[in-house]
Amino acid sequence: MSASVFVGNLNYRTTEAELVQFFSVAGNVVSAKIPLDRDSGRSRGFGFVEFDSEEAVEQAIERCNDSELGGRKLRVNKAESKPTRPGGARPRPARPDRGFGSNPMQDSPELDFSREDHSSGHGRRDDWKKLRGKKRTL
Repeated sequence: MSASVFVGNLNYRTTEAELVQFFSVAGNVVSAKIPLDRDSGRSRGFGFVEFDSEEAVEQAIERCNDSELGGRKLRVNKAESKPTRPGGARPRPARPDRGFGSNPMQDSPELDFSREDHSSGHGRRDDWKKLRGKKRTL
């Protein structure tokens, strides 16, 4: 069974290999992970180090908390498990303007977009006036 620690206040240039080497004084390190920002691709300033035993986790917290790595004082805590969201991921709403599903504006029986109204010179634009006072959202 493995256990992890959360490492906060990391220098943005710290690598996972440096974390493994730094925390190896506490016990056998199984892995180290530094999450990257999805927009910029750089480190988010924290990481996780996984050990093979709970004793190693306690040693890591005791020895490495408030110690310095890369010019910054680290904050080391026991990692908490990620809470699960009920029902999984939220479904995305259908986007009729992107070609998925039907378009209620085109399927509406009271709006006829196939004809051209040449009397006002605006063509289809007059059909939108029929929407006045009606609900415009999906």
